[in-house]
Amino acid sequence: MRIKGWIGYYLIFLGLLFVGEKGFCNSVWDVLPHIKENVSNPREMMKNYLNLKAMRILKDIEGKEDYIPTPETFDSWKENRIKSLWSLLGGMPEKFPLNPVVVRKGEKSTFKYEVLYFESMPGLYVPSVLFLPNLPAPYPAMIIPCGHAQEGKGFVEYQKMCILLAQNGIASLIYDPPGQGERITFVDDSGRPLVWGTAEHTAVGMRCILLGMNYALFEIWDGIRAIDYLSSRDDIDKTKIGCAGNSGGGTQTAYLMALDERIKFSAPSCYITSLERLLTTIGPQDAEQNIYSQIVKGIDHSDYLILNAPKPFLICCATYDFFDIQGTWHSYRRAKRLYSKFGVNSSCDIIEVDKKHGWSEEMREEIAERVLFWFYGRSVELEEKIEDTEVLEPNEYRVTLSGNVKEVPNYVSIPDLLIDKLKIIKESRDKRWSEFSREERKKVVMECLGISDICEVREPKVIEISEDFRNIFNLGKMGRVRKLVIMPEEGIYISVLVFEPEEKSKSVVLFTSPKGKAEIGIEKVQDYLLRGKCVVVADLRGIGETACEGSKNDITSTSGVGWEDYFRAYLLGESFVGMWVEDYSSIWRFLEKEYGGDFDLFIVANGMLCIPALHFAYLLNSQRVKLKLENMYFWEDLVNKPKVKGQIMSAVNGGLLWYDMFHLISELGGENVEYSRGELPVF
Repeated sequence: MRIKGWIGYYLIFLGLLFVGEKGFCNSVWDVLPHIKENVSNPREMMKNYLNLKAMRILKDIEGKEDYIPTPETFDSWKENRIKSLWSLLGGMPEKFPLNPVVVRKGEKSTFKYEVLYFESMPGLYVPSVLFLPNLPAPYPAMIIPCGHAQEGKGFVEYQKMCILLAQNGIASLIYDPPGQGERITFVDDSGRPLVWGTAEHTAVGMRCILLGMNYALFEIWDGIRAIDYLSSRDDIDKTKIGCAGNSGGGTQTAYLMALDERIKFSAPSCYITSLERLLTTIGPQDAEQNIYSQIVKGIDHSDYLILNAPKPFLICCATYDFFDIQGTWHSYRRAKRLYSKFGVNSSCDIIEVDKKHGWSEEMREEIAERVLFWFYGRSVELEEKIEDTEVLEPNEYRVTLSGNVKEVPNYVSIPDLLIDKLKIIKESRDKRWSEFSREERKKVVMECLGISDICEVREPKVIEISEDFRNIFNLGKMGRVRKLVIMPEEGIYISVLVFEPEEKSKSVVLFTSPKGKAEIGIEKVQDYLLRGKCVVVADLRGIGETACEGSKNDITSTSGVGWEDYFRAYLLGESFVGMWVEDYSSIWRFLEKEYGGDFDLFIVANGMLCIPALHFAYLLNSQRVKLKLENMYFWEDLVNKPKVKGQIMSAVNGGLLWYDMFHLISELGGENVEYSRGELPVF
């Protein structure tokens, strides 16, 4: 319905001028509601698009003959999988001295304990508690990686697992993961956490991604070094070491059982599902639970179980867990088929409890019973009886007085390690870049982005609304205002407004903003129209009209809205920067068809869209494209400023190993790129 009369125009004009800071969608700027095609829930466009792509790949993998290896092919299959995993994680770190320090020893009525820390990497302290039986040594031992509890090793459910094991002759080493317990990196002056757990894992995980690493690497390495520590002790039977953990600890257990041969029994709890069910239910979780390109590499949750073969494991799962139970059974059945081929059916087992997510008493009892069976050959029925006085208090389990290992001399955080890594690689990286030819550089950039040559991007489908919308914009004399949708591929809708001057122009200005079209403001459009320019305002995929709603959780507040879709793409080996480059390319193809091959394009991009705009111009390599990049930042800024928030969509896996934005700017030249540096938001 058109608004008529000067009052209507005036109100619309005011609405355009005073768009909120968050860039909410304004109906005047919206395009998708006007098209005939049914765009069901634009806010879930990227989720649906990426999920569909993932489902097709996963289905194809399941249909392959080698989906389940045979005993004859297993060794080579396993070797290739493990090599691939270590490569995707960022490579196996070097081992340095553990330098263990036992801070104190104590006793309870049913067990002994030692409070200690060791260095998984130089200066990276791992606070731990070793629970020991009141029996003669040596003991079999379990490592207990912790789930996402702020208390880490002090969380009561996790302590009770260790106490139950110790009461039955099994030692256990429980330790804080990064971002929890005594290893929270970001604290205020009083020591209170600014962020912790999944929020810290993902905030730091973004920095890892830029350096071609995965946050899980640090958690896995903690576990491997924990086994090294146990193996160094005379009171531990190093031939009988196992691993069990719940939730995030279940994630770590799954990785460790796949990668460390010394683990002889494993029990991942409340984690194992399948990628198909994960993506179609709760979606990707924090950084360490997603490995780059693992979907296209064929690495699913069931692969961690299979890589453990033929050693025994027990999956613990809960009927009402948010980790989907159907996926759990699917992964179990796939592993069971291989274990059957090996003739070790009993070594592959599962229990399901009629509860929600959590390391329930039934699970802990079952795990302890299985440990006794596999390590001692004893079949017993256990009942957990642990008095409250047996559970360690903070002053008993903490390594430090302050409750944070920052107080330990020569302390190093993971962000510190990443900053140091960037410093180390820069000189050799910059030298390598300078020695590349233009074509070699272009190839490197495309491989990092995970895209093909943009010069070969096919002509997109265009849906145009057969109506002139100039009457809703108070712009005086002008040609017309068009609303249209550009579809680079099926399922992707780029909503576009085209403001044409009174006289046709071959000079086009393209505005893109991470907050969407409405944030641009009509005054900027009018300014260029008065200069005789054609103005195009577009929402790239996942922005503006198709921006996801975003989860209201700590990860969203630190890493930014859309992080779940970011990891959907990441699991596929793709990046939003790469997809946005393709969107710019599709807009370019549309403009070529509209204005011929001799038009000039001036792109005005802001914030995180500066990076894909710059990449597009670099790869197109045309003198007809010039850039104005406002509030720009470089990739290295995201590593060097650890508290930066809301920028995960800018991360490209391994990008900083090869180049940064200043390399591209330098090559394009100052006459083609105008940019201003922005102040990045921090938490």
